[in-house]
Amino acid sequence: MECSLVRYCLSRVFPGVGLNGWLSFSGWFEDFSKGHTIDIIAKVAMVSWAIWRARNELVWNEKTSSVGVVVVVAITHLDNWLAAKNKELSDPRASLFDAHEIERWAKPLENVVKINCDAAVFSVDVKYGIGWLAQDFEGSLVEATVVCVRKNQ
Repeated sequence: MECSLVRYCLSRVFPGVGLNGWLSFSGWFEDFSKGHTIDIIAKVAMVSWAIWRARNELVWNEKTSSVGVVVVVAITHLDNWLAAKNKELSDPRASLFDAHEIERWAKPLENVVKINCDAAVFSVDVKYGIGWLAQDFEGSLVEATVVCVRKNQ
């Protein structure tokens, strides 16, 4: 992986991270997760999401982000998500909203490919999953990948 933003952001969260020799993120992420705790994996997954978000901001809105901003956004979102997850069970308002009703997939413009990705960490089962798919402007599948890894403890 040759992207300097990826290198700098991941090394800020996990100093000494080895990215040399890897051609794909999914291969690197799978190998990386075999030797690290679920907390570190969650941080790296969230930083990866923030890098993806920063790239989208650059491509679609011509907005640049510094390494520091990308990392702070990632860690803040992770902390907020963990806090919300812990509060979710005790907050009666949580059942009033269905996330699928709030956000819907929209077709990209003609001759454009849209890529959606997601990741999840299942701490109880000690595993994580990551996946993405590419769809063309007609909504047809171009390519998709899913990876699910169970951690050995």
